[in-house]
Amino acid sequence: MMTLTIWLSLRASKHTHRNWGYCPHSVIATAMIVVLLVPAVTGLMTLATRQSKNATATLRYRYIHQVVGYTLLLLGFLECLTGIYDFFIAYEPSLAWPLVIANTVLTIVVAGFCEMIYQAKLKKEKEIKRPDATLTLKEFEKLVSRGHKLVILDDLVLDVKDYTQLHPGGNLVFDENIGRDVSKFFHGGYSMNGQKCYAHSYFARKIV
Repeated sequence: MMTLTIWLSLRASKHTHRNWGYCPHSVIATAMIVVLLVPAVTGLMTLATRQSKNATATLRYRYIHQVVGYTLLLLGFLECLTGIYDFFIAYEPSLAWPLVIANTVLTIVVAGFCEMIYQAKLKKEKEIKRPDATLTLKEFEKLVSRGHKLVILDDLVLDVKDYTQLHPGGNLVFDENIGRDVSKFFHGGYSMNGQKCYAHSYFARKIV
């Protein structure tokens, strides 16, 4: 994708007789290419630190990854605006600013609509379906003693064997609490390793 972007940018530069870096559109394109490397690195670092017990580093890399992702969205939006402006200012100057304004308004409306849907889903919590099978405390402890990776969340018994490596906050909370109740961590009442307390969302409950 990066190679294609550079190739198309050079072709466009030759077509419009402009040099790379001559206008805001090409400057933003260059910035996007550079910034694009950051989420790739932080994404890999997040995956790597999940394997360790350093949950703080995992959350730090994840935060940087998110911030850079939002930065790329903003740069992409500006890239579209400057591209529209540059094209129409060269071939149809009267349409340049009206289309830039229309694109901005449309983007804000679409983004606002998507955010409204997201917030509505957050507020529409449904009761989590609970399994019919039950375990006594003795049965639970027996399974744990046999090596099963079990934890308790509220009144649910969870087998986290296949999830520890996928947990966004790393596997520390699971590795240190096999056979225990992790509800206090899930609901943000306690933290481990000096981290900030984190109350999980409804979507996290749905994963459970």
